[in-house]
Amino acid sequence: PTTTAAATRAADDAVMTGANFSRWFNPVEGTIFAEFSTITNGLRNTGAADYPRLFAFESSTAKNMHVFVSGPAGSPIAFTVIDGGVSQAQLPIYGNTLGTGAMFRSVAAYKTNDFAHSLNGSAPVTDTSGTIPVCDRLSIGSTIGTGHISGHIRRLRYWPTRLPNARLQELST
Repeated sequence: PTTTAAATRAADDAVMTGANFSRWFNPVEGTIFAEFSTITNGLRNTGAADYPRLFAFESSTAKNMHVFVSGPAGSPIAFTVIDGGVSQAQLPIYGNTLGTGAMFRSVAAYKTNDFAHSLNGSAPVTDTSGTIPVCDRLSIGSTIGTGHISGHIRRLRYWPTRLPNARLQELST
C-alpha cells in the first residue's frame, strides 16, 4: 500500500530453479502451452532492451528456449531455441493483432531436430534441425531480469514429451 503519493513497484519476476525445476523438466523433449492476453499493444515493456518473454527455459547466463512477443500489430510471436549462443530454431508466426485485451494460445514443442510452434489454431511452424540447450530454470513473464511483458499469463501447462504437431494445433485453438 502507498500513502497519498503514487509509487512504482518493481516488475514481477517468477523464476523456478533447483529441484523445484529439475524434478519435472525433461531436458530431452517437451511441450509447453501458454495462454495470455495483452495490456498494451505488443506486450512490450516500455524502455526494455529485449523482447518480452512469456516464459523462458534458460541457464543462469543464457536465454535458451523461449516464446517471445515483439512489437506492434503484425509483429511475430515466436518460439526460439538457442544453444551455446547459436540459434537452433526460430519459429515466428506473423500477422497477429496485438491490441489491448487480445487473447492468444501458443504451444511450442522441442526435441533434438524436431521443433514446432502453433498459435491460435495455426498449422505448426517447424524446424527439423537443431540441438537442445542445457536449462536449469524456468522464468515466467521475463527472462534474466529483462524483457518483462505488459500483459497477463492466464495459464502455462507443460508436458515432458514432444506432442505431435496435430495436437499442438488442437491445443492452440
